[in-house]
Amino acid sequence: LDPGGRLGVHLPDGGVIGTQHAPPGALERAGRERETFALDTADGWVHLQPVILAQDRVAVVESFVPRSALNRGVTLSWVVMSLLAVGLVAGSVLVADRLGARVVRSSRSLSRASNALGEGDLEIRVEPAGPPELKEAGRAFNSMADRVVQLLAMERELVADLSHRLRTPLTALRLEAERMAAAPGAERLGAAVTQLETELDSIISAARSPLAVSSLGGAADRARAPDGAPAAAAGPAGDDRNGRCEVSEVVGARVEFWAVLAAQQDRRCTLWVSAEPTTVTLPYDDLAAVVDALIGNVFQHTEQGTAFGVRVERTAQSVVLTVDDAGPGIADPDLAMARGVSVGGS
Repeated sequence: LDPGGRLGVHLPDGGVIGTQHAPPGALERAGRERETFALDTADGWVHLQPVILAQDRVAVVESFVPRSALNRGVTLSWVVMSLLAVGLVAGSVLVADRLGARVVRSSRSLSRASNALGEGDLEIRVEPAGPPELKEAGRAFNSMADRVVQLLAMERELVADLSHRLRTPLTALRLEAERMAAAPGAERLGAAVTQLETELDSIISAARSPLAVSSLGGAADRARAPDGAPAAAAGPAGDDRNGRCEVSEVVGARVEFWAVLAAQQDRRCTLWVSAEPTTVTLPYDDLAAVVDALIGNVFQHTEQGTAFGVRVERTAQSVVLTVDDAGPGIADPDLAMARGVSVGGS
């Protein structure tokens, strides 16, 4: 039936076509029980298949597999499957390690940023990375930090604005103290007003100084916009937080502030500003202090009802700020501008 002698047919009359490998007892059992079964022999594996013929006769078909064929390629298959299993496990471990490392790095970065923010570093931000949940947490942290910077800047600006508003009653108090020059304690009252003005200047300067970025000090006056891009922190109008400001805007704001006291003292106040850009390399606070000092001198050294005006002009290479008043002026300007002479030889 086949060149290898692996097939055989056992006829009902006892004849055999092909090669017999199965024991006679196994053949009789297959013909009697008419059931398919297989058995292991010393030479290999035998499979018996009964076939029912006409007149209720039974033939048995035998298929034989040598033991050498049973084991052929098994070792190689086991090696291949083992290597494949090891490769899959190693690849899984590597992928899990990389994914875990991303999560750990993102978590550590968020933890470091949270600790730094808690210690006062208002510039700290995180780069959202890792799984979607950690990315969302990073974006939420940046938004929170931006909001903290904005709220702190608004609070400090409010303190500075309130301190500026105290200048009006303080100036009025100084005027009253000067009227009481002959009264007992007038000198002490004037010294107290001067000290209070100094304290107000310190409060304004501290409130508008850049926000601290650490527990030991430092500066960080910039925040970030919600999309993560750098942006200036909240600050006074006209100030770009880079040491530059618009003179027209600053002067307009300060004149509007002093106009309240001017109305109380029946002083006519006029303001003229140039329509051209009046940007100067001077911080907002410094220029505001200059304007306050000039206008404060008008209230301090002129009678009530004396008008004054403020003018901002743009020339070819400079911006000119002029504060004029309708007072009597200085009797001897040259003497007022002359330096004093020390008898100590200095």
